Amino acid sequence: MSDDHDRDGAAAKPCGAGAGGAGQRALAGIPDIATADEQGLKGFSANSWNAIFLPKATPPAIVAKLNAAVLAAMATPSVQQRVRELGATLPPPEHRTQQHLGSFVASEIKTWGAAIKAAGITAE
Repeated sequence: MSDDHDRDGAAAKPCGAGAGGAGQRALAGIPDIATADEQGLKGFSANSWNAIFLPKATPPAIVAKLNAAVLAAMATPSVQQRVRELGATLPPPEHRTQQHLGSFVASEIKTWGAAIKAAGITAE
C-alpha cells in the first residue's frame, strides 16, 4: 500500500481534515496518525482516564485491600496485554498511588472546570 492509495489499491482522496490522538503521544493502536499537537494544536492534550473512587467514609482497611487488588491486577501480563490491545496505557508505577490520583484529579478539575461551566454542563 502506498501513501496515495488505500488498502484495496484505490487512489486515496485527501479529506482536508484528519483525526488523531488528543494527547501528546501517538495512540498505540494508530501510531501513524498525527496527534493534535503535531497537527498544529500546540500544547493541546485531552486524554481519557479511569479510576476507582469510593465513598469518603469507606474504612481505610477496605480502601487498602481494594487498592492492593487493583495494583496486583495491573501487574499481571494478561491485564497489561489487554490494555495494549485496547490501545491504552497503564500509568507508570510511581503514579499508582492514592496521593497521585488526588493531585491528578485536582489538576484535571483546574484544567477543565472553567470550560465545563462555560458550556453549561452539569452532572445528572
